[in-house]
Amino acid sequence: MLRSLKLFLKGLFGGAIANLLIGGGMAVVSFAALKLAIESGLTVVQSYVGGLPSDIFGVVMLLGFGDALSMIGSALLVRAAIASASVGIARRSGQGSAA
Repeated sequence: MLRSLKLFLKGLFGGAIANLLIGGGMAVVSFAALKLAIESGLTVVQSYVGGLPSDIFGVVMLLGFGDALSMIGSALLVRAAIASASVGIARRSGQGSAA
């Protein structure tokens, strides 16, 4: 399917623009998938912490668990953005897989 889309775009726009569009699309799709996975993992952790008894929950929050979870989530999302951008760049420069 991707091969036929690539051939169609090459015929329509030319090789460089087709590679640019395909690389950008792959970057967006891969970031969306990684973002969904990270957000669902953070939601699971939040639900587990929310199930703690109120005294323990209070102590955990006083120790900065909310801030730590936010930092971890932000770091994972930044890493996902960098990884998806590298997928798009590799695809645009012709280093990606031909599948």
